[in-house]
Amino acid sequence: MDVHVKEGQLYVQHQKFGKKWKKNWFVLYPASQNGIARLEFFDSSGGGAGGGGGSGSVSSEKTRKLDKKIIRLSECISILPALTEACPKENMAAFCVETNDKTHMFAAEQNTAKEWMETMCDIAFQPQGGSGSGNINIANSNGGPQELQMSENLIYYSREEANEFWVSVQRTEASERCGLSGSYWLKAENDVLILKDSKIKKNILVWPYKLLRRYGRDRVSRGRR
Repeated sequence: MDVHVKEGQLYVQHQKFGKKWKKNWFVLYPASQNGIARLEFFDSSGGGAGGGGGSGSVSSEKTRKLDKKIIRLSECISILPALTEACPKENMAAFCVETNDKTHMFAAEQNTAKEWMETMCDIAFQPQGGSGSGNINIANSNGGPQELQMSENLIYYSREEANEFWVSVQRTEASERCGLSGSYWLKAENDVLILKDSKIKKNILVWPYKLLRRYGRDRVSRGRR
């Protein structure tokens, strides 16, 4: 039997009904021998999971669980705060979970939303095995291990010399949701990526590196001066 690491009530945004928010009950599972890492959620408008009531209430809850939705965390591309999204209530924060084929928008009280994001990131973006070292060992002429070091390639600029890039946004469901189109400046800081307005360079979106899953998936071009 799978053991969950977190559960609770969050709001989920339904695109089909004009971006309306609806309460759902969420259960987060890590990967185990019994199942994959996943986020399960189902309608909880009837009183939430585990609510009291007679046999009718129990039957209704079972029906809702049968209609549950599942997000495979192995398919997550990013889990990020949705800073520009209007939340269902005050003192709430929204965040989006982007997978290979869909972007899901959730909301909760600010501290609760932060806890969910951090826990999901810990499960979805775990290091993939290995010793964690960037060095490669091979045998030297004496048969002993010889460590290869990465040499500096002078063809490329360092991050300190060039950390701003001229980028164009592709039209996707996620870009439309965030209201992004056209070209922007993308700046690489020590721990975050910052998307800036193309004219006045005002910060529009900020992505912490630890919340990003894929690097170099799409082409990024830097304008010539």
